[in-house]
Amino acid sequence: MPTLITAVGPFGRAVLARLEGETPAPDRRLRYFPLPGETGVDGPELSALIRDQVASDLGELLRGTATSGGAPSGLLDLVLIADLSEATGRLLAAVADQISTVLRRDFAVMFSPDLPPEQRSVGLVVVVASPALDGSPAGRMALASLAELERWHLGGPPSPILTRVYVLPQQNEAMPLSREDLERGVFLFVATAWAPGLREMDTIRERLGAPRDPHRLLGTFSVAAADVEVGRVLNAFGWRSAVVGLARLAAQCEMPAQADRAAALADELSLDEWCRPLAECAQRWRRGVTTAALEDALGEADRAEADALRVARQRTRELSDGQVAGTDGLRNFQLLVRGLTVAAERLAAAAAANVTWLPAVPSITVPSPRAATTPLSRVRPSWTTSLLAGLALTVVTGVAAASVATVVSTRATAAHNNSGASSSAAGAPAPLDLAPFVWGVSIGLAMGVLWTGFGRWRIVREAASLQPSVDESEPTQGDERRSELSTETAVALRRRRVARDATKAIRREIERLEALRAAVIDALARARGKVRELGVEVAAEPTRDDYSRLLANETPLHRALLVTSALPGLWERNRERMDDDLWAIELLARAWPRDGLSEDLPFGAGTEWEGALDAQHRSLQERSVFAWPDVGAVLGPRVADFLSSVPRALRFGVRPLRNDATPEQLGQAHEYLVVVPLEGRPLVDRLLREHPVPDGTVLSAPRHLSRLVVLRTAADFDTASVARSIS
Repeated sequence: MPTLITAVGPFGRAVLARLEGETPAPDRRLRYFPLPGETGVDGPELSALIRDQVASDLGELLRGTATSGGAPSGLLDLVLIADLSEATGRLLAAVADQISTVLRRDFAVMFSPDLPPEQRSVGLVVVVASPALDGSPAGRMALASLAELERWHLGGPPSPILTRVYVLPQQNEAMPLSREDLERGVFLFVATAWAPGLREMDTIRERLGAPRDPHRLLGTFSVAAADVEVGRVLNAFGWRSAVVGLARLAAQCEMPAQADRAAALADELSLDEWCRPLAECAQRWRRGVTTAALEDALGEADRAEADALRVARQRTRELSDGQVAGTDGLRNFQLLVRGLTVAAERLAAAAAANVTWLPAVPSITVPSPRAATTPLSRVRPSWTTSLLAGLALTVVTGVAAASVATVVSTRATAAHNNSGASSSAAGAPAPLDLAPFVWGVSIGLAMGVLWTGFGRWRIVREAASLQPSVDESEPTQGDERRSELSTETAVALRRRRVARDATKAIRREIERLEALRAAVIDALARARGKVRELGVEVAAEPTRDDYSRLLANETPLHRALLVTSALPGLWERNRERMDDDLWAIELLARAWPRDGLSEDLPFGAGTEWEGALDAQHRSLQERSVFAWPDVGAVLGPRVADFLSSVPRALRFGVRPLRNDATPEQLGQAHEYLVVVPLEGRPLVDRLLREHPVPDGTVLSAPRHLSRLVVLRTAADFDTASVARSIS
């Protein structure tokens, strides 16, 4: 039957939260309406918000029910939950009026507003908690709110939908109720009365349907339950299983590795294998490289180097993933770390070695702009050539300088004579000035020395560049430099770079593995913290865990079906994966990042792996506690104690009086409804024969529930009769 459950105020929101923890029902919707001013919306805006939300919810609910494949019932249940100390009767009447308006405006064809009460197929039941209905100001205000609902109903709403108003006072004839008792009581009443399979029973229908007297809308109830907080137990069991799996993975990370196995693993990361294409390039160079083919040959070597580095990184990642994400969990963690460390040390040594790794390759002649026919391997420094060039430069420079100086001196003398020298001296020859010649020879000698030193430095540098050195700091690009490199140098340089970069890649992989271990340890610490927060003290052996603080404290209206001492054994027997190693492997597989360790670490908070924790104990959620393994010996005494003691606590908090001050005759006031899942029906029937509950009626609840409920209702009175009892 389609059901829309609405709530107003914090109390109603808390009850909805409890209902959300129940097994989802496809024909049920939950909707919360804020108090005026709670979200800054008030007055007409709040009314419009309620209308829009109700219209949307009802449209989706009714369409979904009509297309679900089941037989349409033609009925619609509406529930409104609130606390009269938070929401006034005027507000509740306004919410009910908006719901009524939507039904008349949008769904009048389905739910005719003109039918008599007994023929209507839609009904609204208001379930409220209230202060004690006594003579106190709070009690009188609560009664006035109930009277406001009555006036709205009797005043003719758009669509007459209100059928019942059930109130749970904060105090009954036996005891006061805490807020927890009120929340749980309203939740149990709604969850039980509107449970699938129970709502259609005559016993429930007559309690929720319209009364014979439309003026007597009020009713009250009292309810108690013995249950297992399945959600809390499952949460604790799941995180306890996480502790077991993560502790096993953390222990696997510390398992020592044998040295010979680590060395064998390191052998799989072979520099010779990665650089095989480079060796093939060198073999082709044996046949000789011409000037035109040199660039192509070196380009081929560059590509072979890039391919070698790519293969090195890929092989390292494949080796790592195959060891830590395979069928052995993290058993090979230390083996992998040690093997990678050995491989990195080998590669680092290869990168540091300043030797040529290939066999001796015959020298080849590569023409260069300076010496087109000079063999690369036979260039030697020549002091003779350098010295002769320096002397020639000295002589030429000295002669040229002396000649220039002589000419300049002669012209200067002639100019002086023409300017007025004595006639006796005019015809005498000018003396030869050797100073310019001396200066010219000195300048030439200096330039010759500089030229000789420069030639020596150039030749030494050229000779050094042609040695088989693999210093990465030397340039390897440019036409002239490449033409000077020998084949041994070119290939050795590239091999060394591959070794260096592969070493870095392996060390990064080791860092990722250390981060993986840290992620496991952090997740283990978080799982232990979760278990402690839930009230479980973890022991060295799971069968000795202390669950005494896990479950809520018992009250006269709330009991536990299981004692906490039975939970460690239940955890042990109810695991999908009983083997700890297999469970650890499955947990790691569920947590492993989709793109590997290069993108993320496993066991992140709130990620998919936590779903495996619930799946480890899914049978507890799918079956009632009465069908859980090996708990029958505990259930019997607990159920017997609950059925024998709880009726004394189920009292009413309302005592309506007639005009003559005599008690009202309340409907169903003496009947106890015992609601138990089908699996627990044989046990309850047997115990009721041994410890009968007066006027008790047993109803079968849905199979999956882990709850035993005893419910009493009293109905068919009005606010005037309650006012007489407190005046």
